[in-house]
Amino acid sequence: NLAGLTGADLGPAWTQVAEALRCLASREVRDRPAVVAVRAKDGFDGPGAVQALELLGLRSLLALDRVALEESIEALVDFGEDGNEAQLHLSGWLAYLQGDGESAQECGQDLEARSRARGQSMGVVQGAVLAAAGLLSSGSPPEALQQVRRAARMAQSERLWTSNFLAGILLARARRMNGQAYLAARVASACRSASGGEWAAWLDWEIFFAGSTPCVMEHPRPIDKARMGVAAWL
Repeated sequence: NLAGLTGADLGPAWTQVAEALRCLASREVRDRPAVVAVRAKDGFDGPGAVQALELLGLRSLLALDRVALEESIEALVDFGEDGNEAQLHLSGWLAYLQGDGESAQECGQDLEARSRARGQSMGVVQGAVLAAAGLLSSGSPPEALQQVRRAARMAQSERLWTSNFLAGILLARARRMNGQAYLAARVASACRSASGGEWAAWLDWEIFFAGSTPCVMEHPRPIDKARMGVAAWL
């Protein structure tokens, strides 16, 4: 359980992993370090560095920060083959943010296949969730719902909580796109009550689009202010 360890127990890279996990689990939204600052730390290398950059990219995804997500992807290039899967994972989510569902789906399917061949369950689940997101963006809603449900079951089975919450966001969106706004609001609200603060902005958008009222945030970020502005205008 890296989130419970301190810098005295870990090297620079794994310390960043532990800090990212703490931020993702925290009810408070914490500042994200710049990729260049993280990369500049002495001893930031190896598998821990790859995972730290991937988690930093996930935090950028949740904030819908495309530029920071691109920076994480570019930093992973320096790790060669060791960073290939993480780079593929984040590149798929970048394509999703840019509205390219087909590319996102292809990245997810590729990641799932590669990880399955290597016996890496985390990559299999991450690939399944990403592929479902891509299909949801570009395919038919009924088919996408089935794929999202499959990805959600996989994430729950493997107890991968970050993938589980991502699948929850997608499940809420899939339910809404299939005309099941009530179920969408219930799924998003359940995830909202169980997840950390960094997940709230995206989940609040889903709650809002499903026709319900999201929680009021004490210290709204730009993404939160945008949602509240749209709500006020409507």
